[in-house]
Amino acid sequence: MIRLRPWKKADFEELLTWFSDEESFSRWSAGKFTWPLTME
Repeated sequence: MIRLRPWKKADFEELLTWFSDEESFSRWSAGKFTWPLTME
């Protein structure tokens, strides 16, 4: 079972570690975000 919870600002640092290249990031974000992903 997957349990979803609201996004927390602290989650962002972990999210940054998920992607090492623009191609995989682009597939995950479906073009909704720009590479590289930053806190700003």
